[in-house]
Amino acid sequence: MPGRLRAPTGRYGGKTAEERQAERRRRFLDAALHLFGDTPGFRATTVAALSEAAGLSTRQFYEEFRTLEDVLAALHLQVNGWAEAAVLEAAAGAADLPL
Repeated sequence: MPGRLRAPTGRYGGKTAEERQAERRRRFLDAALHLFGDTPGFRATTVAALSEAAGLSTRQFYEEFRTLEDVLAALHLQVNGWAEAAVLEAAAGAADLPL
């Protein structure tokens, strides 16, 4: 049925559809950082456990990601971005220091 699964466009709770989607993705990644990096770890984490930790549904998980490996890859890119930003900030602060 064409048109049945259209992307939402309106505002809800004062946020656009894009803002709500970004918030859900952030919540999944925050929960994944905790679960993958601590207990139970990546191998023992399930979609249901990740969704529960994020306070979201498994349906919302599958709207954002296909698999837990996709979450791990997105989390890897996020952590690399944090590391890059920290290195660039430290390098900028050390630019005037002697070798």
